[in-house]
Amino acid sequence: MALGAHPVIALAELTGALFAGSPALLSEAAHSAADSLEALFLPASLKRSARKPDA
Repeated sequence: MALGAHPVIALAELTGALFAGSPALLSEAAHSAADSLEALFLPASLKRSARKPDA
């Protein structure tokens, strides 16, 4: 669910930030975008962490 919700929230916050000229809302949009990327990287990170050590 987060993978779908965070980009929508980020877009809404970005739109609001540009419309209102709010640096705080722009910061929140960047934070939501970062959360979106985290949701993409999490499954790959969990898969890698389950592998046996190289050495």
